[in-house]
Order: sequence, then structure tokens, then C-alpha cells
Amino acid sequence: MKKRSIKQELLYLFSMELLSALLFWAAYIVIYQMFKTDIRISVICALFVLTCIIMQGSFYWLNCFRRFGKKKALESKAIVPLYQFFKYFNNILLIAFILVWLLAKENLYAKIISALIWGFAVIEQINYYYFRLSYYTKSGLWNQTLKPLKNLFAGKAEKSQIAKEIERYKRISKFRR
Repeated sequence: MKKRSIKQELLYLFSMELLSALLFWAAYIVIYQMFKTDIRISVICALFVLTCIIMQGSFYWLNCFRRFGKKKALESKAIVPLYQFFKYFNNILLIAFILVWLLAKENLYAKIISALIWGFAVIEQINYYYFRLSYYTKSGLWNQTLKPLKNLFAGKAEKSQIAKEIERYKRISKFRR
């Protein structure tokens, strides 16, 4: 299988993250219509948190794509403070969800579904803002997740791309003072 160029990979990352955010909501709407259940606030809140995080990642990759193509893109001095804010904002959303989940008077099914979605949001938050949690295999056909998780728990995880950019910007800013 032919490997994608860096430019193709960045466009792929942007479009797949954007598509996944849209598909989560589409799946919710389809399931809602199929089972005619009432709207579950915890599920909607969990989807909202997950969508926020995924959209941030999607637009980060779009910005990288635009930088690579030497098109109009946000530079580190603009994007790093934005993503530092998102990192903390997402953590607040993740914690706030726990309160919603605990206070919502919903059936067990809704509680389990919303907790699973929230868990995925936590994984995405770690993947974008702390440590890289997925790698492609050499053939490019499969996404590896066990090895990165093993590295995470062993304390050998590679920093995420956003975390690296934030660190690099902080070093440069400190040096300029």
C-alpha cells in the first residue's frame, strides 16, 4: 500500500476527525429516531464534550495543512494560547460532565452510554493535549493502540503534536525574554 505524503496525511487527519464528529451526532439522531426514546441530557452533554475536543483536533490538523501548503494559517504565537485555553477548558467540561452524570435522573442504559462517550472524550483529550495514543503500523492498514497505551502506563509515551507545539512555543518565548 502506498504511503500518503505529509500534506495528504494532514488533510486526511482533518477530514476524518471532522467526519467522525458529524457521524457521532448522526448516529445519535438515528438511534433516537429508531427507539423513540426521550432525549437524555447526559448523552447529549457527553457528545457535546467529545465533539468539542474532536473539532479542536480537526482544526489543528487543518491549520497544519495550511502551514505546510504555505497558505494563510495561524502561527504558533496565535494558535498556542488558543490551544492552551482549549486544554484547560476541555478539562473543565470533562469534570462538569461528571456532575451532570451524577445529577441526571436517567435509566442505566443512558448512564452507561454517556459514560462510554465521556471515556472516549477523555482518551481524545489525552491524545490531543498530552500523549500520542495511536500509531499507524508500517503497512499503514491498521491503527495501533495497545503499544502507545503500554508506553503511557510505562511512562514512555510520546508527547502529542499539540503538546510538542506548546512546549516549543514556551521554550522560544522564554528564550526571547
